[in-house]
Amino acid sequence: MTYTQKRSVAGVLFLAPYALSFLAFILLPIVVSLTLSVMQFDMTAPHSTRFVGVHNYQEALNDDYFWQALKATFGYVILMVPGLIVTALGMALGLHGMARGRNTVRALLFLPGMLNVAVTGILWQWFYNGEFGLFNFILKRIGLNAVPWLSDKGHAMPSIVIMSLWWTLGGTSIVLLAALQQIPKQIFEAAVLDGATGPALLNKITLPMLRPVLLFVVVTNTIAGFQVFGQPFLLTRGGPELSTRGLVQYIYETAFNNYRLGYGAAMSWLLFAIVAVFALVQYRFLRRNTVFMSLVACVFLSPIVLMILTSFKPEAEVLNPSSPIPKHWTLSNYQYLLGWSEEAPFGRWLLNSFFISTSVTLLVVLFSSMAAFAITRLRVPGGNVVLGIIVASMMVPGQLFLVPLYLMLSKLHWLDTPAALIVPATAGGFGVFMLSQFMRAIPEAIEEAALIDGCSPVGLYLNVSLPLCAPAVATLGIFTFVGSWNDFLGPLVFMDSVRSYTLPVGIALYQSSYYTEYGLTLATSVLATTPLVLVFMAFQRQIVESMSSTGLKD
Repeated sequence: MTYTQKRSVAGVLFLAPYALSFLAFILLPIVVSLTLSVMQFDMTAPHSTRFVGVHNYQEALNDDYFWQALKATFGYVILMVPGLIVTALGMALGLHGMARGRNTVRALLFLPGMLNVAVTGILWQWFYNGEFGLFNFILKRIGLNAVPWLSDKGHAMPSIVIMSLWWTLGGTSIVLLAALQQIPKQIFEAAVLDGATGPALLNKITLPMLRPVLLFVVVTNTIAGFQVFGQPFLLTRGGPELSTRGLVQYIYETAFNNYRLGYGAAMSWLLFAIVAVFALVQYRFLRRNTVFMSLVACVFLSPIVLMILTSFKPEAEVLNPSSPIPKHWTLSNYQYLLGWSEEAPFGRWLLNSFFISTSVTLLVVLFSSMAAFAITRLRVPGGNVVLGIIVASMMVPGQLFLVPLYLMLSKLHWLDTPAALIVPATAGGFGVFMLSQFMRAIPEAIEEAALIDGCSPVGLYLNVSLPLCAPAVATLGIFTFVGSWNDFLGPLVFMDSVRSYTLPVGIALYQSSYYTEYGLTLATSVLATTPLVLVFMAFQRQIVESMSSTGLKD
């Protein structure tokens, strides 16, 4: 067997684990979802299952609730995406101009993104509370009327957008900052010598040089906006009068509350079509065409500081706020949570989250790095086609997989077990795409020298590719762990018993069961967030460095 043949065989073996997972939990669910969308499939009456053609799609197009949910989703996207991009660009420019303290401010801005959606929802529901919320407390103190933040149709969606901006702004700002740091300083220096001023530098140099990254953040945030679920679900449950119930929440309620899986699958495909059209339009359009920042960082950090301080207050103080600092410090909230109560087994949720997130992270890093190595270094036959399919799958909304995955996991008897969240997570395409960008950049000379020394494909993988891609591997591990730790929709759908919940769903359950006990819920939020904050503070430099090298530029 020649070396080329041996390399091809090794490439297939390296690609196989990820490929099997991708086939089972991405391609197969897509086929099943498409099949369900043309079937009448009601879990309450399985004997009535039959082929109905495009009837589900016709029903959706004539469904007033579908159009109302789509209108709410569009309202969120229209407010959220432009506001996020403009504000994040301003933040990135401010950070880029800082001479000192950039790393500290960068960490503070990114910190809200470490909170899971349940923690964020609890925190901001307290801020928006009409009777004793922080915002209305401040308004009353300065002589203004209280605002019905979440109970009025005109205020509810903007309030959700404000929360979402605070929660997600740091991550987008850091992506843009990483891109700004890649623009050669000589270009700006030459323009200044020619008499260019600030606005001219921004319009003629900065924005054109940022177009590829702006394309990335606009498209990805638009896709995320159309898939919004956790924020309105936790803050308003879709109210008032369904004004904040988005399309994903309607799909979730149709499929898993009303058990109309066929109709839910059809609406998922309509959502995919809408997302694809908007992503394509944005792609075409974009292809054509120290003190202040420290204060901003403090503003971003202040809700988290308030969350921590309030968790040490007795409930009477929370309901009658007079000062952000507790008058009577208490550990009773934490003592109760760590007592493993049956109605809210926080310790059990913590262990579930840690086990599932750690398992997902290890498997994703292993499978993704092996697949990227097979495609880029072993040049497995058809590798570029495989990578193209993987990248294309990243455009498919995750909600499209919920119904078929639920049926598949039910057949495998994996529902309400950790396997339901661990195994499907290994099929994600982001890790393969990200590591491929790094591995392609490894000089051929290093690989040739290793081969001359008798290095096998396994040796190349372990001793050359992985060490040279260590920052990217570490960043993938961090992103995967944080994403799994913060996942809300998956555990909500696939986990049934209280003891099987992960932290986000457990916290949301606790919030709905004990909605007035904000001291306890905020203490829960602090404990749930602490591990992620520690991870980020330890590895924030590696995260930003890897963002600068993931191919988000021409």
